[in-house]
Amino acid sequence: MRQHHIDAGDLAITRRGLTGKIARIALNLRAHLSDAIVTGDEDTAMAIRRITGGTGAPVRVEQSHLVPDPRPADSTMPAEELRRGRVMVLSPDNCTFGGIQRYTWTWGEAALDLGYSVRIAALWKRGTVQGEGVSRVRAAWFTFKTVITALVRRPDAVISAHLSLSPVALIIRRLTGAPYAVTLHGNEAWRGEFGKRAECAIRKADLRIPVSHFTRDVLAEMLGFEPQRFYVTGGLLAPELQLRAEKYRVTPSLEQMADVPCNEQAPRYLLTVARLDLNAPYKRHDLVLRAVAALASDYPELTYHIVGDGPYRTDLEALTAQLRIEDRVKFLGRISEEALAEENANAYAFVMPSRISLKPSEGEGFGFVYLEAGIYGVPSIAANGGGSTETVLDSITGLLVEPDSLESLIAGIRALLDDKALRDQLGEMAPLRAIEFSYPIFRRKCRAVLLALTEDQDPQSVEPEHDPRAIAQWILTGPGGVTGASA
Repeated sequence: MRQHHIDAGDLAITRRGLTGKIARIALNLRAHLSDAIVTGDEDTAMAIRRITGGTGAPVRVEQSHLVPDPRPADSTMPAEELRRGRVMVLSPDNCTFGGIQRYTWTWGEAALDLGYSVRIAALWKRGTVQGEGVSRVRAAWFTFKTVITALVRRPDAVISAHLSLSPVALIIRRLTGAPYAVTLHGNEAWRGEFGKRAECAIRKADLRIPVSHFTRDVLAEMLGFEPQRFYVTGGLLAPELQLRAEKYRVTPSLEQMADVPCNEQAPRYLLTVARLDLNAPYKRHDLVLRAVAALASDYPELTYHIVGDGPYRTDLEALTAQLRIEDRVKFLGRISEEALAEENANAYAFVMPSRISLKPSEGEGFGFVYLEAGIYGVPSIAANGGGSTETVLDSITGLLVEPDSLESLIAGIRALLDDKALRDQLGEMAPLRAIEFSYPIFRRKCRAVLLALTEDQDPQSVEPEHDPRAIAQWILTGPGGVTGASA
């Protein structure tokens, strides 16, 4: 296999004239991670040119171009590099669409950026969307080839990016001694029916890393663990998304954000972005459609854009016809990242009132899409439950409505339509919440996890979790509001 050597410690920053190149580098790095062994020994510029196929002068990329660090100065990463080691990331998907998928692959990028050698083992082939189940043959083959790779590579740490892959991580630890962490996302973790092998692997994991405090609390109660045995990493915004947002004047600069006016001519369309697979009904597109129908007579210009595709689309199209609002609803299907940026930037509000339920298990474990709209200065309307309450701060960056309540949803949408000043105020605050999940901050969380695994350090002492309530206070009062770790 071809090797790409990247010295992440040499990554620097330049801002002017490099936005397009940086975005291309970020996208190509992600595309090549599964084919690369990253060892951190060779010149960065040469490696980037080899990966991207470029022939120009060396490109230097600095971290602060992605987003400045809003945390206190005493929490910044030490200047010295980490001891380099080998990290193996077990991934269910390979470069596909979705927040969990982005989280998984950015884990690899973060470990690379920290100077580690990275190998990502994916259950599915590149670009393949995961089905409803995995055959025993595929599972056995993935386990076999991953364990063989681990025996050859001898990783210093293993990250299971989905709980269903945690038994493989446990096997690797038994054979190689490599410690492992298990990522816990959302309803697949709340279900509590993940099988004896997965439960055993979760219990025996060296560290459990949920993406939200809600998921942590549900799993802690389910497993009988203290919350201190988890480390909440949060989700993240893709670096290339933040770069695209710059074109719409919502930049990752706190000083600039303070002076960025919301678009006075923002079209009055509502937006939902989600895959329309068989598990999509809990996201309540249907409730938004009914709300649009109810508001149609009072707001003749109101429309609703739905981004995403899958079998559930047929049901939504039928409901749209039944409600006689075909002229108000646009089914955009799966669109390019550039088109998605346009949709987010021009939306009046992002609306996805996902319900939360533990039995049956469904809901937002975190809610990446609210942040992805927020970075463009777009407020969100979400249901008051689950991980959505950590990404949408009620009456600060958006509105929380009662789950499964059409009346509450209509009232929330009406509040934003009737009060442009409120919409603009929430929109101005939304990017401040979004940057808390920027790549540099996520990378520090990854560093804390890797130090916990390889050097037995307390991740909270390396990079403390931050309470969403403290973040809300920081947004309202300034950086001094973030003062302590989450309880």
